[in-house]
Amino acid sequence: MISRVEVNEVCVFLARPEHEDGAVWNKLWGAGAVLADMMLLEKDWLEDHRLHCLELGAGVGLGGVSACLAGLQVVASDHVQNAVDLIQQSAELNHIDGRLQAQRFNWNDELPREWKETFELVIGADILYMAMACAPVARTIQKALKIGGLAVIVDPGRSNVEQFESACLELQLDVQTCTIKNLNTPLCTLKRCHIVLVRKDKDSTTVAVKKVLERIQNQIELYQRKSDQLVDEKSLGFCLKE
Repeated sequence: MISRVEVNEVCVFLARPEHEDGAVWNKLWGAGAVLADMMLLEKDWLEDHRLHCLELGAGVGLGGVSACLAGLQVVASDHVQNAVDLIQQSAELNHIDGRLQAQRFNWNDELPREWKETFELVIGADILYMAMACAPVARTIQKALKIGGLAVIVDPGRSNVEQFESACLELQLDVQTCTIKNLNTPLCTLKRCHIVLVRKDKDSTTVAVKKVLERIQNQIELYQRKSDQLVDEKSLGFCLKE
């Protein structure tokens, strides 16, 4: 089965399981839609910078595919082999299989040697749903990011974010969290959303990573302005728009 999702006027095709089995990894979640919206601000806007990006807990791969369509070299990882296989199919559907690699990885395991301090960017959406994931995810980010690198984690308002922030600070990572109520994008509405920006030695940030950070911060400000205009909190938490 193939799903077609439009992200900022760019069509993203996702390979999906033929039959829904209730597994959380094969669903399109609101946090993933927000991550895609932030990464794919426009097609190929990061192509000239040759930045490398690691997606954690990729699931159906919307975030990683969107980041790749924005111009990044992406490794999309998940601990479920079926997810990895479908993401690789999605790469072929979007003609980005030369720039996107899907790989099985569990953040509780040791980081592959070739990933250590390899990535300028690490991204993830709704990966802090269990408190026990906070420390391993923070360690993975710390090990995978290059000096001056940036991680962008989108979370649908879970309380575990505070534990994740503490884990990052213990590893000498800089953390900035923005909480937005009634975050509304063309793809979804979230009643509450945390966007966590994690930086490794922010004083060493490269020009290319600064460009990504500035565009993401601008997008967060736009979300906030739109949120301030919404007074009706009738959303039940998350609604993916058809």
